Amino acid sequence: MRVIFLGPPGSGKGTQSKLLCERNGLVYIGMGDMLREAIIQHTPLGERARAYVEAGQLVPDELVNELIVERLKQPDKPQRFVIDGYPRTQAQASALDRLLEQHGLALTAVLVMRVDDDEIIRRLSGRQRDDDKEEMVRSRLAIFNRETAAIAAHYGPRRILHEVKGTGEIEAVYNTIAKILQP
Repeated sequence: MRVIFLGPPGSGKGTQSKLLCERNGLVYIGMGDMLREAIIQHTPLGERARAYVEAGQLVPDELVNELIVERLKQPDKPQRFVIDGYPRTQAQASALDRLLEQHGLALTAVLVMRVDDDEIIRRLSGRQRDDDKEEMVRSRLAIFNRETAAIAAHYGPRRILHEVKGTGEIEAVYNTIAKILQP
C-alpha cells in the first residue's frame, strides 16, 4: 500500500496518516516533519528551506522534491508507505510519479482531507506554533485550496483520488479511510 494524504494544516492528515501506518505496518513520510528536522539539523536542504518556513511561505517544489528523493534513497527504501503533505503542486506530483516509476512503485490512493477553513483556524489556534498564527494559516489555506485543483486534475483520471471529510471522531474518519483503501 502506498498512500498520499493531502489537506490543509489542521485537517487531520497527520493524525490519520500515522494511524494508518501504525495499524498497517507502513512507513510514515511526513513532509512537514522532514522539513522541520532538516532545518533543526542545519542540513543544506534545511538551510535553503528555513527562510521560506520562517516567512510562512510554502517551500519551493525543487526543495521538497529533493527531500522526497533523499528519503526514498535511504537504506530502508520503503516499499509500503504513507506520504503526509506531499505533493501539493502539479510539478511535485509529476516529480513523484517519475521517482516512483524509477523504483517500480505505483500509488494505491491519494486522499484529500476536507475541512472548512473556519474549523481549520479553530483547530490551529491552540497549537501555539509560529506558523499557526491566523494570518499565516489563512495565507496557507488560500494557497492550498488553489493548488488542490491541480492535484485533483493530475490524479483524478487515475481513479485513485478520494476526498475524505476530516471532521468528526478520529476513529470515524479512520474507518472511512479504511473503507476507501479496501481492495
